[in-house]
Amino acid sequence: MPSESAIRALIDADPSDPFGWYALGIEFRRLSRFAEAREAFHTSLQRDEQQPYAWFQIAQILAEEGQKQEAVAAAREGFQRANAMGDPKASGELGGLLEQLEGEL
Repeated sequence: MPSESAIRALIDADPSDPFGWYALGIEFRRLSRFAEAREAFHTSLQRDEQQPYAWFQIAQILAEEGQKQEAVAAAREGFQRANAMGDPKASGELGGLLEQLEGEL
């Protein structure tokens, strides 16, 4: 994974590119900087709403932070978007996460 500074250089070059923001979210999550990770994933979604895996990441972070209801809502949003896009892989992964999270309520 590229360093935070390398990812920020990508974002500086094209702040409208959702991939740079998604990559920054992954890096922040790896560093356990969860609030910053969620913010980066949400920024990525502002650039392109059709990213079910950003919702997957957000849901996992919220669950890890003990925010179960919010995690379920994020997983459900991603699942619905994946279904609307016709993405069976993302639908399956988000559906599995949603089922797991609902079982933990």
